[in-house]
Order: sequence, then structure tokens, then C-alpha cells
Amino acid sequence: LHCEVYRYNKTVKFELINYLKFLLRLRKSPLYAIHERDDPKHLKFLTMLGFNYLETRVTATNKVIEIYHKEVR
Repeated sequence: LHCEVYRYNKTVKFELINYLKFLLRLRKSPLYAIHERDDPKHLKFLTMLGFNYLETRVTATNKVIEIYHKEVR
């Protein structure tokens, strides 16, 4: 899942949250997000959408990334 937001406001936030809820209702497994530590806006976005920190990993290119997840309810 990839999402690019060009104009952000309360309406866009509300729609994103609703689309995410819809997507989670269709799935049988959690959603995962890869977060690069040097992107504070992305972390704020993940937190706003209810993603939770899962673990930190080191990629094959020695880049440190964090994995976040959102459970299906």
C-alpha cells in the first residue's frame, strides 16, 4: 500500500481514515508499514492512522528501518 498526499486538510484526513478502515475490513491479515527514521512526517502520519511500532530491522544495504503494523479488527 502506498499513499501520496499532495494537499492535506481535515477532509483528506477523514477520508484516509475511512478508506483504511474499509481496507482493513476486506483483509484477513494486518497491514505493515516500513518507516525510515529520517522522515518525521511519515511517522506522524503512521501514528495518526493508528499504526503501532513492531520492530527495527537492518536492510541488506545496512539501512536501519522501523516496521509498524495495524491489526485487522
